[in-house]
Amino acid sequence: ANIGGKLMFSVVMPAYNAEKFIDVSVKSVLAQTYSDFELIIVDDGSKDKTREKIEQYNDKRIRYIYQENGGVSAARNKGILESRGGFVCFLDCDDEWKENHLEELRGLIDNNSHCGLFITGYDIRLKDGKIIHKSEHILKNISSEQFSSDNGFDVLNKNGYFFNTNTICCRRDVFDKVGLFEVGIKNGEDDDMWYRIFAYYSIAVSKKSTTIYNRTNCVATANRLDVCEPFFMTRVERLLNLSDVSQQKRESLLIWIERSKLSRVRQYVLFGNKKEALNLIKTIDIKKVNKKKYLETILCLF
Repeated sequence: ANIGGKLMFSVVMPAYNAEKFIDVSVKSVLAQTYSDFELIIVDDGSKDKTREKIEQYNDKRIRYIYQENGGVSAARNKGILESRGGFVCFLDCDDEWKENHLEELRGLIDNNSHCGLFITGYDIRLKDGKIIHKSEHILKNISSEQFSSDNGFDVLNKNGYFFNTNTICCRRDVFDKVGLFEVGIKNGEDDDMWYRIFAYYSIAVSKKSTTIYNRTNCVATANRLDVCEPFFMTRVERLLNLSDVSQQKRESLLIWIERSKLSRVRQYVLFGNKKEALNLIKTIDIKKVNKKKYLETILCLF
């Protein structure tokens, strides 16, 4: 519920062996200009001094929960289940928000009350400290600072991957409809959640960058040397047959499937697995993918 009629946010922060960098993340939440929030830190079985770091903060809005190690999805799920706010946001313990993040989300929610998912822009901080204004670049063809869409897949297909977990806020009741994060998958558990929400709900987007994704720590993203089919792919067939998923979304989903295949072909090429790349590229519907990217991929293959 929204306590006292005000918009209340629940901020879910999974943490694992985060003593070296969690201070920056926590302080960035406590520095928000919009102050009606709770910060739920779910310690996913840390073996270091993460708990002691959190106990140093004397702020009633912080709730610390310890559980046995179950992975980032299990930690996020615990945070969602414990949340008391009408809106749930996410922040990884090695990233940070700018102080206007919740304020910007509140404006988005006020202006787009029909939506279920709210997204702001993000910057990337590289290891040398350089900042890249990522989402501004990705969404450069959209003229308005804020916009809404009843088809998130269409925005994704036309512009590319325009969000990350730290930029996202969901209405709390959305999880009652789509379920929680899938536990036990190694790759794409967050995208699986956001795409499920795209299937049923409208989205509202602010291009204003309010979050910083730190490439400096990168504990959660080890070097991947395998090519994974996105877990969401296992849900697509069911979604395509549901009457409450609109025809436009189904068409956008079919485009997303082909573009996802092309992306995996490029990964196979990158990792030197030409046989798998060839097998997969033969299955792609050329009409549904970017011609330039398709031709580039063919050239890389040969």
